[in-house]
Amino acid sequence: MTTLAVDGSVAVPVTASDFALPISSDSPSSPPPPPVPTVPLDSGPGYSLDVSGMPSHLAYALGSLGSSFADGAGAGLASNYRVVSGRFPASSGSSVVSVSSSNAGGPVSLGSVLGNTFGLATAGAAGAAQSVNTNVMALNAYRHVASAHQILNDSLQKLSSGKRINTAADDAAGLAMAENMRSQMLGSKQAIRNAQDGISMVQTADGVLGTVHSMLQRMRVLAVQGANDSNGTAERGNIAIEMDAIRHEIGRIGEVTEVLGRKILGDKYVEPADALRIQIGSNATDMETIAVTFVDVVDIAKEQLCYIPQDADNAAFQGAIRNIDGQIEVISSARATLGSVMSRFEHTINTLNVTVENLSSAQGRIEDSDVALDASRYMRGRILTQTSHAMLSQAMVAPRGVLSLLSVA
Repeated sequence: MTTLAVDGSVAVPVTASDFALPISSDSPSSPPPPPVPTVPLDSGPGYSLDVSGMPSHLAYALGSLGSSFADGAGAGLASNYRVVSGRFPASSGSSVVSVSSSNAGGPVSLGSVLGNTFGLATAGAAGAAQSVNTNVMALNAYRHVASAHQILNDSLQKLSSGKRINTAADDAAGLAMAENMRSQMLGSKQAIRNAQDGISMVQTADGVLGTVHSMLQRMRVLAVQGANDSNGTAERGNIAIEMDAIRHEIGRIGEVTEVLGRKILGDKYVEPADALRIQIGSNATDMETIAVTFVDVVDIAKEQLCYIPQDADNAAFQGAIRNIDGQIEVISSARATLGSVMSRFEHTINTLNVTVENLSSAQGRIEDSDVALDASRYMRGRILTQTSHAMLSQAMVAPRGVLSLLSVA
């Protein structure tokens, strides 16, 4: 059995008679006690701890700690406890010393003192039993480790993707709004390409009709020449041959002109009901289309421009002049219509570009990442991850203090 000596004298063994009557050093019937090994404490002069029966490494640790043990590990023996004189018998195989806390007095077991010294939750220090099966401190530290990892993962995901909303869990309402805007934006971009295709189609038709215009002008010049009676029959015959060749070429041009797989100057796409409709919006409404009609050049060549015989006279050529003037007017009107449609396409493209710009800006404000904010969260997550890992490692080691209790004789 071990005891504590605190009054400058040596400690004495405790006997069973101590239960009935305290042993006094002044009693004449008590023989002088034999010396007991003690370890001095830093609490003050004359304070020492009986270490008889303790393992040497534990006695050395207790003597080394004293009042210099920091609060971060649970405070030292002398800083939280004041060892006072007195002797109590051993209980349950543990050495018992009489100590008083700075907050509350009374005897506590040496196991409680050791638990407090090594920062463990014990019955004497924290009101909870010492356990090796359940490490509450480690569980708490692990929860904080998981939370720190989540912060780090979220910030890394946002920084790497550049988006604040990567899943619906990030912002369900914001995700719905962003996807709706994305639909409008993508539809508007395709509408721009549709309008550009429409411009290509109209430009092709206008270029071909420009050539037809020139050919009709040449036919008119020949008709004016043939109407002059200074030309004989032979000369008028040659003029008629050239005019008929031009007429056939106009018909051939109308038959072979093709844009995007469609023959636009034939017998189709002439009436409004048969017009080509170009989608220039992202929604399914009639206001989102432009109808484009063309002129039937084949019909002009075969039906409207009359054949001039080689023996034609002045009257025949004058009739040809009037006929050609009418067809020139038809071509001019068709080209004017195509020009207005082309201008409309260009204005539509400008409007759609502004729409796409505004939609992109709005979508970015909703789902794009704030790099400065996410970078600060990333650094916070790194710091929390490192500190929580360090504390988890400390918490995992804490139950090893139980081995010190088991090693006490």
